[in-house]
Amino acid sequence: VAADRNVAPGEALVSLPAACLITYQTALTSDLGPVLKKVQLDEETAAVVWTMLDRHDSDSPWAPFWRALPASFGTGLGAPDAALQRALAPVPWLLREAQQARQHLAEQYGALKPILDALVRAYPAHVKAEHV
Repeated sequence: VAADRNVAPGEALVSLPAACLITYQTALTSDLGPVLKKVQLDEETAAVVWTMLDRHDSDSPWAPFWRALPASFGTGLGAPDAALQRALAPVPWLLREAQQARQHLAEQYGALKPILDALVRAYPAHVKAEHV
């Protein structure tokens, strides 16, 4: 977004109908919502799980949005260790930040994996192992 005039502090730049927004409530009021509530996930984790699964549901009302996104994209968090070391060695603090972020994501995924595996077992027609 680029402004073609000065914008006042607090001035709305973009206005969207609420129905166009993916929010925590989107996940919790979806077909998967009751399951997400039953396993007692916090809102953020429920939204992440919903996103992981919904983006593979061709019947989802959000399917056009998911199809518009890149099928894959790379970040430093997904790079091999050696590549990360080579790229960020000149900036030690950034390398440490990337390593800490990678460790944090691994820990979060590890904590969530049993729930994801349970969803695969409980709903094999809807939740595929390759999507979690």
